[in-house]
Amino acid sequence: MTAINGSVIVAIDGIVLAEAMEGQAEKEGAVAVFVGNAANQIGRALALGPLDWGVVTMTQYRILILQEPQSFVGLLLGDKASPAVVAAQAQQTLAHWQ
Repeated sequence: MTAINGSVIVAIDGIVLAEAMEGQAEKEGAVAVFVGNAANQIGRALALGPLDWGVVTMTQYRILILQEPQSFVGLLLGDKASPAVVAAQAQQTLAHWQ
């Protein structure tokens, strides 16, 4: 089992900028944008601040969503992947690209 089964980077407006996955990158990107924007709205309404990262879990599906300055990153998690560990590693890697 791998920790990450696919990835997508999507602009805040929903345009897929990059992807590495089997399946529909547009669908995964839409999930990342919808959840990320909703989390940011909740954060503003409750004075919690912007999204750092979050996980959407459904039957047979887990996606880790990370906020970047102009985009969201969606990482499809494997069954045994720790969201906190993957998020920390991803944030460290993404920091090198900014």
